[in-house]
Parts: sequence; C-alpha cells; structure tokens
Amino acid sequence: MRFYGTALAIGGLLACSVAAAERTGDLKKLQGVWTVTDMKCIGLDDSKVTGQAIFVIEGDTLSIKSGEGIVSQKSKVKLDPTAKIKTMDWTILQTTYGQITSETNPPCLSIYELDGDDLKVCWPNVSGKRPVSFELKQELEVMVITLKRQQPAVEEVNLLVNGSFEEGPEVQGFVALDPDSESIKGWTVTRGQIDYIGTHWISGDGKHSLDLHGSPGFGGVKQSFKTEKGQRYRVSFLMAGSSGLKPSVNTLCVRAADKKQVFSFQTDGKTLQDMGWERKSWEFTAVDDETVLEIHTLDDEHGMAGPALDDVKVVTVPAKK
Repeated sequence: MRFYGTALAIGGLLACSVAAAERTGDLKKLQGVWTVTDMKCIGLDDSKVTGQAIFVIEGDTLSIKSGEGIVSQKSKVKLDPTAKIKTMDWTILQTTYGQITSETNPPCLSIYELDGDDLKVCWPNVSGKRPVSFELKQELEVMVITLKRQQPAVEEVNLLVNGSFEEGPEVQGFVALDPDSESIKGWTVTRGQIDYIGTHWISGDGKHSLDLHGSPGFGGVKQSFKTEKGQRYRVSFLMAGSSGLKPSVNTLCVRAADKKQVFSFQTDGKTLQDMGWERKSWEFTAVDDETVLEIHTLDDEHGMAGPALDDVKVVTVPAKK
C-alpha cells in the first residue's frame, strides 16, 4: 500500500530503543499513552485517522490499537537523538496477521521532534529515503503526524526483590547455581542448575543476568510476593538467548496463579556483546494473598545454552475506569 498501511506505519514510529535514546533521556520522555492529533500527506483525508488510534509505549516496545480495537500491532525502533535532525528507524514486528521478520520488513527511515507532551514524526511514503525536513510538498512524498501524550508514564512499583539479579554471589564470567540455591537475593533456583552471569555476556539491565541452563542443567528461578485476590498484575522481563549454539530459538515459561505463558527468542545473528534483549510481558489475576512467580526453561537439547533472563518486574495493573 502507498502509505504502508496508515495505522501500521504510525505505530512503528513511536517505540523507543535503547542506547542513544537513554543518553539524552528521549527513551524515558516517550513513555506513556499517545493519540494522533494531526496527520498530513498529499491526498490523504486525515479526519478518518486523527484521534482514533491509541499508542502505549513501554520500554522499547509500542503497542497500538484503534478506538474500536480493530488494528493491533507491536513495533520497535532505533532512535538517534544526537543527530542534527533526530532520527527514528522503525520496524514493525507483529500485527494482527502475525509476526513479521526483519528480512521481509526493512526499517523505515524517519525523523522526529519531541517537545514535552508533543511529538511530531515524518517518514517517506514511497522513496524509502529519510526526509530532511518536516516540510510537506508533492515532490517530497512524505507523511507528517503530530501526537499528544494523553497519559504521562507512571512510575510503577516493582513487587519483586532484586528483579535485575544485581545482588548475588561474587562472579567473574559466570557461576553455576544448583536447585534450591538462594544465593541470589530474593530468588530460589528451581528444577535444575542455572548460571549466574557476570562478564560472560552483556546483561540487559545492570551487570548481572541469568542463563536458565547451567553447566549443564535445565533450570529456572522463583520468587513469592504479596498479592490481592482478584487483582490483575503484569509480569515483564528482558529475554535473550545463548548465541552460537543449537537450538537457535530459546524458549521459556512464566508461571503464576495457576496460569502459564510461553515465550521464545531467536538467537541467530546475536553475540555475547550484542545479545538483542527483548522486553516480554504477560498479565495474570491473583487467586491468593501470596503468589509464586516462576520462570523456567522449556528447552531440553543443550544443557549449557539456554534462555537468558534479566530485569524481571511485577506491577499492579490499574482497574479500568
């Protein structure tokens, strides 16, 4: 389609990525809920789009849904706020039609302006070349959208202790921990041996993370925390995998309140210096006054190369008004 699919294209523009954005705070500033207030493109009737779509930016992931709940997708982008004109290279990862691989969906080269609760983004309609300004002309073939933050990001309290595994045993590269070990503050090792990671690879948050396979072993970790019956909670975490070994897809399971959810990560092309950490999330409803969260591997082919885990959070989901 000429406009990449209006809702799909807009959505990919608003997620934030990591390194460069954190240096100037744009990653943090873009967190929250946004709506489209204006859309301009030669020959486009923006009245059918403005104000209808809802964009929720959490970490480096954007979730998008229309007012009617028809269009839904997840996207990631790479920000460079240090460029003369701030750049945003975005890629749609998932739509209502399923997952999209980066090979079949190359990034769209865009620019952006961020001023408090106002965001403007400009991307090419047809040429694929990055715009050099926000000027709207027939020959430039660009689209410009303006968005307004509707709900500032709220500082959420993590109900877990030591979610990033920073408090643990002394370690250089990595150290193996056996089942029932409580060496990592707040956590207990489950099922089989795991590795507590130091400098072996670049962790997703802080200096430490976990390989859910030991040396060897097929393990997991668990932690209990106070909950309220009937209250909904959101689990989120960073996931990566052990690169260079088979299988090239690592899989783990998250369990809480008699429910479970499976997550996977593709390790092809990843390295120990560039793990490609991805934020995953899942929601559950508490059935007791205390809940045990367990995250464990589902892989069983290579006991020394498993799912990588970091920055685990559990937060309360506000009730819908």
